[in-house]
Amino acid sequence: MVFRGRGEYETKTSRPVEKFTIDPLTGTIRTKEGLDFEENEQHVLIIGTRENEAISDAGATTKVLIYVQDRNDNAPVFVNIPRPIRLPSTVPVGHVVSTVEAKDADSYAPANIVRYEILGSSKQVFSIDEIRGVIQVAEDLNKRQEREYVIEVRAYDMGDPQMSSTASIAVIVDRIGTVSPEAGTGFAETIHSASILEDAEANTLIRTLVITNKPPEVSQISCEVIEGNSEGLFYAKTNFEGNCELRLSRPGLDHEQKIAYTVIIRLSTSFGLVGRGKTTARIDVFVVDVNDNAPVFVFPLPEGKYTYGKYWGAILPNWRPGAQIMTLTARDEDSGKFGEINYYLGNNDGKTNLLDLDSKSGIISLKTSIGNITADSLPSRFNVYARDNPGSSMGFHETPITVYIGVLQNHQEIVMIIRGSRKERVEKDKERILEILQTRLGLAVRIAAIKEHEFLDDSGTVMKNSESTDIIFYCIDSDFDRILPRENPQIVNGLFSDTARTQISNYIATYLSLEMQDIRGPLDSTQTSGHSLSASIIGWNGLPLALVALCAVVILTGLFSSVYVCCNWSKYKKKRDHRPPPVYFVPTFTGVTTSSEFNPKPYEVQVMEMSVNSDDSDRSDDLQPGLVAHRQFISKRRSLY
Repeated sequence: MVFRGRGEYETKTSRPVEKFTIDPLTGTIRTKEGLDFEENEQHVLIIGTRENEAISDAGATTKVLIYVQDRNDNAPVFVNIPRPIRLPSTVPVGHVVSTVEAKDADSYAPANIVRYEILGSSKQVFSIDEIRGVIQVAEDLNKRQEREYVIEVRAYDMGDPQMSSTASIAVIVDRIGTVSPEAGTGFAETIHSASILEDAEANTLIRTLVITNKPPEVSQISCEVIEGNSEGLFYAKTNFEGNCELRLSRPGLDHEQKIAYTVIIRLSTSFGLVGRGKTTARIDVFVVDVNDNAPVFVFPLPEGKYTYGKYWGAILPNWRPGAQIMTLTARDEDSGKFGEINYYLGNNDGKTNLLDLDSKSGIISLKTSIGNITADSLPSRFNVYARDNPGSSMGFHETPITVYIGVLQNHQEIVMIIRGSRKERVEKDKERILEILQTRLGLAVRIAAIKEHEFLDDSGTVMKNSESTDIIFYCIDSDFDRILPRENPQIVNGLFSDTARTQISNYIATYLSLEMQDIRGPLDSTQTSGHSLSASIIGWNGLPLALVALCAVVILTGLFSSVYVCCNWSKYKKKRDHRPPPVYFVPTFTGVTTSSEFNPKPYEVQVMEMSVNSDDSDRSDDLQPGLVAHRQFISKRRSLY
């Protein structure tokens, strides 16, 4: 755009008309106000004349570029000016008094490089690092009589022309003379330890440090914390007795974050003498843990999504006592015994006698056979408490949580079939599968079991395929605290429609590299008429009929066996009564005399000759083996013939 009128112009920079003017006759461009290199390094002016207004030629105007040269037009500015500083006259040479810092707003070196120096007579007592701005004691303060100094610090840049600024720092020196430890004022003990509860309030007394050889007036003594107080938790003061007290300045101690502090306190006096080595004292402050945190139940994702602070679990119909239902998890921010957690069941009208709760791990398991669970005894809802500081009758916290557990019924069970992947492989992606299902349905979902794939062959027999996997799960309505049936419209639309099946299959294939074969109900809900299922999947409605049939078979078998045994016993008794009585033989004994060559004293040895006649009729009728007749002769030589 070209301004109308001779000498009129425009510029693409900010506020150009306010910064420049042009003479309409000579075309001389002048500045109307000062330019700032740091604000804008360049200005662009477009200049034309009134006579060129009707000419469309681009050459009828001209562009003027104005470059602003940087000049050292900014002086250094102190960003921190220390408050008055108090020093004892006993500080050593080299002691750091303070640190100053100044900034220069110029853009380029050397105009923005800052250096420091001390002006006046104070530069004989103090020195400053010209680059870092660190002020130190340069001379023994005891050799001088001044009690107050004003340090004039000049900060200057390296530009041309050089620009600078100054700041004043007041330093008050406490005149202290050192004598022997026995004669001078000082701490009675220089090393202390103290304990304080982590929940202590502000101004709590931590430790009193006794001062010896006090001056006549307490106001002549002061003490301050010089180290170990970076968080501003402590302060020191002199009490009415002239001793030094270390106190807590504000609440904020946390045993779990930091268990100990080392605080250094310095003693100062306005008059009098201080004993050598007794002007500072160290206090080791130990933070004592208190039970200031209650247990908090944790609901990790994705299980914790859509449950709204409740725990959900279900029991499968084929579970046995001892089966694990769920695990409760609570955390406590305290440490040690205060951070230990025990779990226990609340008073729930005796319904919890069907469950076991491990007080240490928080595992809830089945205590009784599922056949003993009825609709009245089912612990569908009960309370569990997490308590810290176990074994203590006081000083503990406990937090309740609501737990829902039911028996998973046939009409609530849903099965997802993963083809070509073993259950160990599917277990690794359990949480991600759960997240996909919950996101798809907008409901809380629980996986009840992951097992080998089961299917029916042509004869209706249940077969297993270990190369594929069944994921058994169910859906929860947390608003009404119930397990939803499989026919619920939200489940039907979210899982069983063709669109839903395709989308879930694509998610699982894309993100988990698994192949979903189908989503359906359990086998007993999908079998065709005329097929018989194995005992492992017989429904609860068919169980009484199977038991009746089994009892009938047992009774018939028992009757047949009784008749058979009675007939054979009568036949055996009749034959036994008509056989002749057995004949028994009395054994004979023969006396012998041993030879003297074996023993000089003769004695008699009896040798028994035994024989038993066998009865052929007994062998055939009684079905018992007969005894074979034989003889044995025993001599002194212990030989057997």
